[in-house]
Amino acid sequence: MKNIFTLAILTLIATSTFALTHHKHINALKATVHEVNGMFVLIPEQFSDHKLIPLGLPAEYQIEGLAVTVDGTISRCKNKTIDIAINAIAVEQDVQKQLGLQHIEYNIKAYALSAAKF
Repeated sequence: MKNIFTLAILTLIATSTFALTHHKHINALKATVHEVNGMFVLIPEQFSDHKLIPLGLPAEYQIEGLAVTVDGTISRCKNKTIDIAINAIAVEQDVQKQLGLQHIEYNIKAYALSAAKF
């Protein structure tokens, strides 16, 4: 339990620090998870030539080709690569059932805030 609490606090701090320096929020962005050079990235539907480098992508969602919807804070684009601090990420219910995923959604920011109360 202590490890989960520590992880949640570190995620909150990292997200807060990231949000202070980067102020572009995105909501309901459709993207696909891809593994590129051993790292999982999100490729947005609208800007498929860009890569979003996620901070906080749940291990359960690190599946090649997984379609997700993400809310978060992005940084400035550098060579078509953009860092994103994920606040929430979700899959469609039929995808969750088909792949046997435990969670349909992760609300990372809310989880970190609730864990910080303990």
